[in-house]
Amino acid sequence: MFLLGERSHRVMKIFFRYLILELLQPFLFCIIACSTLWVVADLFGSLDDFYENKAPWSLIATYYAAQFPRLMVDVLPVAMLFASLYALLTLTRRNELTALQAGGLSSMQLFSPFIVMAVIVAGVLFYDVSWPATKAEARRAAIMREVKEQKQDSAIVRGLIYVDPQRYRVWYIQKLNVVTGQAEGLELLQRDEKGRDVEKYFARYGEYTGEFWRLRDVRKNVHDARGDVVRQETYASTDLDEYTISPSNLVFTQSKPSELTLSELGRFLDSSRGQHESRLAPYRTQYHYLFAYPSSVLVLLGFALALGTKQGRGSPAGGVFNAIFILMVYLFIMQFFSAMGRGNRIPAFLAAWACPVLFGLAAMVMMGFRFGWFWQIQRRWKLARAESKTEENPLADTGARDLRLKGLRLLLDKVTKENLPPK
Repeated sequence: MFLLGERSHRVMKIFFRYLILELLQPFLFCIIACSTLWVVADLFGSLDDFYENKAPWSLIATYYAAQFPRLMVDVLPVAMLFASLYALLTLTRRNELTALQAGGLSSMQLFSPFIVMAVIVAGVLFYDVSWPATKAEARRAAIMREVKEQKQDSAIVRGLIYVDPQRYRVWYIQKLNVVTGQAEGLELLQRDEKGRDVEKYFARYGEYTGEFWRLRDVRKNVHDARGDVVRQETYASTDLDEYTISPSNLVFTQSKPSELTLSELGRFLDSSRGQHESRLAPYRTQYHYLFAYPSSVLVLLGFALALGTKQGRGSPAGGVFNAIFILMVYLFIMQFFSAMGRGNRIPAFLAAWACPVLFGLAAMVMMGFRFGWFWQIQRRWKLARAESKTEENPLADTGARDLRLKGLRLLLDKVTKENLPPK
């Protein structure tokens, strides 16, 4: 090998930087191209609203900037796949991969820049899906309301309805401030196991104290077994010690799982233990999905490494079409497993990780055949077995060596006699 000592370190740094630049250029191009296409497509639906409400350019720019985190969730894995494929096909076409391998670089050294880049992108994607991307839709809706001059405090929730099947309660709140815990126009219905009304609270104002709910200006109806009102009570203020659910958890149940951050999902699941599993299944699936989805970057990179290093006279378009097909199948199966998890058909952990694990193994198999890993493993296994047999029976190895030496002597004598001049 030509890579030795300090010179080896310098050459590896140059090589690493060169491949990173070869990968970074198509990666940025994919992100810019996909973002531009998305903005143009969205303008067809939003341009009328911007024009009719005379929205300033700064607000329009803010509107699309708010969508960037959500857009990156879909773009980053795809950009990594096609950028890696393009860079490898370019290196293969220029015979640079062959030259590097002939110079003594192993496949792991050759692909280390791609793996490092994929790990960084996966880390960025994990941060994106765990917080910024989940709030992008709410931010988009708030900006659009501002464009239409329909400003609304994001902490205010109106017309909230919450059904607690575990405690047989129904909440209706006209207006709730999630930050302060202040509420207006509350109706709280308590039922029994058979669904019959037991008692009902009507309150003009309510407040969450941090442990329970305190109602003010309250009227309470008490029902009999037939559901008829048998007694009415009024209070200036009353504390409901058994009503302990927080405003944030009330709002979480009204939000789609995809609109909650990773920390919000964790808090909601911790506080909802004991509830029916079918109700929590979408939230559990989304929680595990946020951890599993960033691994798509590494999985798709594996396919790019296998497809982009194919040697031969075939057209590079074949590798691109194969990558598109694999991407479509991967996304379809991931959504299929996710839907199964949300419907409580399979465990949430399995729904989130089944697709990345299966396709990751498939990518490893493709790379194993492409780079001869299985042949190397088989060869090392045979050598290990031969060494173990030699250790168990050293005389057998000595006899075989003697036979080989005897054969070499006979061959040498024959060659010598044939080449000696006649006497």
